[in-house]
Amino acid sequence: MKNLQSCVLAAALLLAAAAPLAAQRGQQRSVDRVQRNPIEILLDNRTELDLTDEQVARLNAINERLTEENRAVVEELRELRGRSRPSNRQEAERLREAMQPLLERMEENNREALEEAEAALTEEQRAKAHELVQRERDRLRDQMRPRVIRRGW
Repeated sequence: MKNLQSCVLAAALLLAAAAPLAAQRGQQRSVDRVQRNPIEILLDNRTELDLTDEQVARLNAINERLTEENRAVVEELRELRGRSRPSNRQEAERLREAMQPLLERMEENNREALEEAEAALTEEQRAKAHELVQRERDRLRDQMRPRVIRRGW
C-alpha cells in the first residue's frame, strides 16, 4: 500500500509540475488533457481492474470530491503561474518554491482519496492499481524529460 501511495504522490507532483512548464510554452490545453488524479486512473481502467458497479460508484463519488477539493488549489497554481513567467533558473526556483505548499496540499488530497479508494478494492485489484499508477507516473516522467532537457533546467 505504501508503494502505491508513493507512486501516486510522485505522479501528482509530476502532473502538477507539467502544467507550469507547458504553460510557459503555450501548451496548457494539452497538459490539461493528460492531468489525471489517481482515482481517474483507476476509473479509466475499470475494465482492466474488473471493478464492480458498486466499486465504480464509490470511486466516482471519491473522484468528484477530490476534483472539487483540488479545484481551488489548481486555480491558485494557475494564478501564481500567470503572475510570473520565469526567464532564468533563479526565477524558476522562486516560482517552484512558491508553488510547493500548493503542490503538497494537492498531494495530500490525492493520498487521502487513494487510501479511501484502496479500501474499496480487493487485494488483487490494489496490486493492479499500483501497476497502473506506476505506468502513468513513468509515462509522465518520460514525457517531461525532453522539455526539461531542452530548457536546460
